[in-house]
Parts: sequence; structure tokens; C-alpha cells
Amino acid sequence: MAGLRRGLADASSAGGGGERRPFRSVAPFPWRDVMRFCLAHLHWSPQTMWQATPRELAAALAPPARTGAPERARLAALLRRYPD
Repeated sequence: MAGLRRGLADASSAGGGGERRPFRSVAPFPWRDVMRFCLAHLHWSPQTMWQATPRELAAALAPPARTGAPERARLAALLRRYPD
């Protein structure tokens, strides 16, 4: 509840000025975009999407980690282990 009231000044603690500041404007959560991504791109069922935790949604929506190409020694070891 304290987070919701963060944007308002408490008149009693502000010296009795009685002036209240409005809530800070925060963009609404993009549910439509999240649903579209989860259902269309990840092929999750609606049940899976709605049961996902915020942390799971964040992980699903994050871009994939970029890894570089293997170093020459690692590539040589892989070629020895898995010859064509």
C-alpha cells in the first residue's frame, strides 16, 4: 500500500500545507503484447500463460542470451569428439 501512496504527499507531514501531488503516471502493463507473445510465439496454452509467475514471464520475454562462437581450441576438441 505504501507504494501506491508514494506519489501523494501527506499533508500532515508536509507542514500542513494541505496540497496534494497527483500520482505519478505509470504506463499500464502491456497484457495484450504479453498474451500475443506467449500464445503465438511460445505456443503456450492460455492456462500456462495465466499460471506463469512474474519471474517466469520475465524470463520468457527476455531476449535469448548471446554467446559467441567457440574458441579455436574448443572447436577443435568438438571436431575430434564428433567427427563427420
